[in-house]
Amino acid sequence: MRRSGVRFPSQAPREKNRLHITIRDVTGTDTEVSDTQARWWARSIAGRAIKAVRDGVPLRELFWRTMAVLGYRRLWIFVEPPGLWKPVDRPADVEARDLSADDLEAYCSSRPDANSAEFRRRLERGDRCPALWRGGRVVASRWISTQIAEIEYLGLTVGLAPRVEHQYDAYTAPEERGGRLQKLLTAITYKKSAEMGCTDVFYTIGPENRASLGVLLPSARRVGTLASVRLGPWVLPVVRNGEGYLDDVRPIRRGGSEVSDTQARWLANSIAGRAIKAVKDGVPLRELFWRTMAVLGYRRLWIFVEPPGLWKPVDRPADVQARELSADDLAAYCSSRPDAREAEFRRRLERGDRCASLWRGGRVVASRWISTQMAEIEYLGLTVGLAPDMEHQYDAYTAPDERGGRLQKLLTAITFEKSAKMGCTELFYTVGPENLAMLRVLLPSARRVGTLASVRLGPVVVPIVRGGEGYLGDVRRTAPRHGLVHRTSAAG
Repeated sequence: MRRSGVRFPSQAPREKNRLHITIRDVTGTDTEVSDTQARWWARSIAGRAIKAVRDGVPLRELFWRTMAVLGYRRLWIFVEPPGLWKPVDRPADVEARDLSADDLEAYCSSRPDANSAEFRRRLERGDRCPALWRGGRVVASRWISTQIAEIEYLGLTVGLAPRVEHQYDAYTAPEERGGRLQKLLTAITYKKSAEMGCTDVFYTIGPENRASLGVLLPSARRVGTLASVRLGPWVLPVVRNGEGYLDDVRPIRRGGSEVSDTQARWLANSIAGRAIKAVKDGVPLRELFWRTMAVLGYRRLWIFVEPPGLWKPVDRPADVQARELSADDLAAYCSSRPDAREAEFRRRLERGDRCASLWRGGRVVASRWISTQMAEIEYLGLTVGLAPDMEHQYDAYTAPDERGGRLQKLLTAITFEKSAKMGCTELFYTVGPENLAMLRVLLPSARRVGTLASVRLGPVVVPIVRGGEGYLGDVRRTAPRHGLVHRTSAAG
């Protein structure tokens, strides 16, 4: 029997555990923002510009940051003779030597952002890595190239003149910072470079980087400007002066790729690039159209409801146990799936959601979440209130080594049977109209009752509901849980 009305009494308790995130303006007024708004503040040009102004970033620097996001980036070119540096006293417990391929483990353990493949690539290219050692570990390092300078910020590779070298990617262990180790390493590397016949060390600094410009030695000379303009997948180098120090300038390419790094990122991340890849992968035009609309800001899903009492029992293997997780199972749940987040696990339990699971050999092999109050549709950025006798099952997961064993089908039968006993008459879920694979496996008992959509206008999410009367309660933007804003106490 269909129900009428929009708001239901059961929606009131969900406000109790709903956390709020706010931003505070100059007048001290707090304003709540949604997840989508928080992401907009963090990622959009306007959002980042507003945050930079609040952080006191000078207008000159803000201008060049904005130009960089829009596609134009520039750096000043400096060269410095290495022979003018004075020696620096080295502590007795510090050893200096160049790293080799055998030092890969020591290098990677010294810095959390180290990449073993990149370490090998640089050594194979002929780059050197001078390092300082203390207590058997690397405490400071930097890289030196005598052939090319890869300027990641510009997306360009710069060829160097025969007696010019590029020092880059300097790093000091956090607990050793302030001990002048990089100054010591500079004196050591500059002395060795001068002995090897190097006449100039090449480096670049952004014109708005006043801190770096303020510590330049009098011997450093600005010899030109290096810039890049990004037009979709293309990077156009712009070089002013620098003759005698720079050779060929071109977009960065790695691993023998026929396209530059910027083109590869464009193919992976831009709307047009993803569309081209989808066509090559044989994605149907209907699905491609809705993917593009989603990127542009319009997303929609069909609403289905299904009675849980029609599912037939499924035989359970003797070594599989079924039970709902509690707060004590946090470690087992997080170890069962790599994308698990402890804070989200606790938040769902505190909200009243249940987590049905299957165990085998003392570990969680399959799980899914069940909510009787609301359905958070992350794809749309919306939260949907549910009628008192409805449930939403979501976030189903099966361990990779257990997939194909029909565990989710077993879990569905178990949860549906329990839901029916608890008085649930309808299960709520959404499916994209282009998701033909999912639409084909819907049971005959599943009924489409409406459409749920959202339009994203900058930081604002506008919900659109067609149909669904008697099944959906209040539809609103998803309550915020993170962002560039501060968290206040729970409402209610």
